[in-house]
Amino acid sequence: MKAEVIPFPRRWPRKEILALIREISLKTKNIKWSEHAGERMAEREIGTRQVLDVMRNGRIRKEPARDEFGDWRITVGKRSAAGQVVEVALALCEGEHGKTLTVITVM
Repeated sequence: MKAEVIPFPRRWPRKEILALIREISLKTKNIKWSEHAGERMAEREIGTRQVLDVMRNGRIRKEPARDEFGDWRITVGKRSAAGQVVEVALALCEGEHGKTLTVITVM
């Protein structure tokens, strides 16, 4: 009988990524904000609460992928109560104090 080789998945299941993003985003000390994200938020009049709401309740809009640094890049989006669609590009990083999220940009 020949053994069947089960390939290691190249992609991380969306459900698991969303659960991890939601868990990390509950502790704001685990979130880092790029200067670029702050500029885009001001430019588009998007507040911190809206961005946190997207991270905690949004859906993945773009297929998660590893970047050149080994971090997972994910775009999460959600329609706000005012009807505006807000998307947040995130990097899921592993640091010395555990997993963190870096907000790269806000659209």
